[in-house]
Amino acid sequence: MIRRGIGLSSGAFVLASAVMLMTHASPAAAQTVEPGERPALLWNTEQWLDYAALQEDGVTGEGVTIAVIDEAINTEVPELAGADVEVRGTTCVDAGTGEPAQIESTDPEISEHGTNVVSMLVGSGTAEDGGPGATGIAPDASVWFYGVGDIEGIDTCELQDPTRADGDVDLARDIRPGVGTEIYENPSAEGDATALAARAAIRDGADIVSVSVLSGLGDWDQVLIEAQAQGVAVVTGTPNPDTELGFIGGPWLTNGAVPVSAIDSQGELLTSPATGDRGSGSLNLAFAVPGAGLLGVGDATAWGPTRIDGSSYSAPILAGSLALMVQKYPGTSVFQALQAMVRTTGAGGEHDAVWNDIYLGYGYANPKSSLELDPSAFPDENPLFVSDIADSRCAAPDGEAGVVEDGGVWKCEWSTGPYPPQFEAYQAVVNDGAQVLTDAGEMVDSVYAQSGETTDDATGTPLWVWIAVGAGVIVLVLIAVAVVVTRTRPRAANSHQTVGGGQ
Repeated sequence: MIRRGIGLSSGAFVLASAVMLMTHASPAAAQTVEPGERPALLWNTEQWLDYAALQEDGVTGEGVTIAVIDEAINTEVPELAGADVEVRGTTCVDAGTGEPAQIESTDPEISEHGTNVVSMLVGSGTAEDGGPGATGIAPDASVWFYGVGDIEGIDTCELQDPTRADGDVDLARDIRPGVGTEIYENPSAEGDATALAARAAIRDGADIVSVSVLSGLGDWDQVLIEAQAQGVAVVTGTPNPDTELGFIGGPWLTNGAVPVSAIDSQGELLTSPATGDRGSGSLNLAFAVPGAGLLGVGDATAWGPTRIDGSSYSAPILAGSLALMVQKYPGTSVFQALQAMVRTTGAGGEHDAVWNDIYLGYGYANPKSSLELDPSAFPDENPLFVSDIADSRCAAPDGEAGVVEDGGVWKCEWSTGPYPPQFEAYQAVVNDGAQVLTDAGEMVDSVYAQSGETTDDATGTPLWVWIAVGAGVIVLVLIAVAVVVTRTRPRAANSHQTVGGGQ
């Protein structure tokens, strides 16, 4: 869901690289609905997937943790009563006052968006008046909420790591990817609050991350590298068709993300009420998911059963679907669940994964069919992460294959990256203590270079290796000297020269 902005092709993204516009995919004007009208807006809970039947079978998402990245939340709405929702903290502090962003509020203007998103995951199905209310797809999942505050003012905030524990690296001030395989230090806490929140969620141990605020032009490469390494799915909304012209950075542009578009009860894509336009789509779209004509918990003016529309609500529904699969098949990874989903789209039944287009991706998500398929036999690999430049998804529309340019930069139509060279360079810093660059281009030890593993050269060789090599050389020299001294002792004993200093 996006208030401003349009989707960008990978080529247009380059032109937008100097601009960062933060927004969320907000719906058109919401409409409060009466009890008798609400069942039609709960079509996703019966027609698309029978929530009640699954819950009777105990498939509720229990034991799975889903992190939601959004503006703010009102945990006091009736639909969230009894839900396992933990507000983890904010990544944004006002640079002028030092006050953290407001991320918990009963004011609908502040928190309706985030509250509606969470209700798609764990909503009870009962509104304040006792009638039908917003219903969550995974009511027993644990939800961690990371707030960034008002998305419109996010560019003025100072970043903070919201859940940093003693001994943790400060994620707001650690490292940041540059161009190609360059990795920089980040002592001044440059970056985007939404991406930082996602990094914190991954570090904290979330299984799935759901993002419905789209911002942070280049920062999501870092998020997806870490998600890929930790086996975490990052599900994200995409720009809605009613967005204004503008440049937007966001997670849906990145390799390995799970971007979703919104459809209504007839399977039709969300369109602009004014023009009928369905937007520009997404080159790496994963699935089409319910997101149009749903029952929410309020709009910006008041709380109460409300019609909501937008891919912001598709993201948590898809995230919840993955949680159901992971719970139903113990030991299954989120990536294996994704493998099953790309093979069961459309009418269902197992089939080859085929990417359709920028509006449907791999097709209509069909969790009813996915839940019948044990994912444990599939590779524990993210099917949405392109790892080979020869992958057909890298080919341009004219058929030209993807290429690796100078500096290890991939030219791949699928997304803006990150690709294996960036992934490997980043992991070398985090796992092996490789050096990073300063803004001046100097090589320095990173905050990830632990004791005994600090680096001392531009190649990233750990210092302890050089110490060991040096010590070995010294020992060999001393042995050689001892042999020489032993053989020349009479002459050396009568001279005033130091050992080894004779002629």
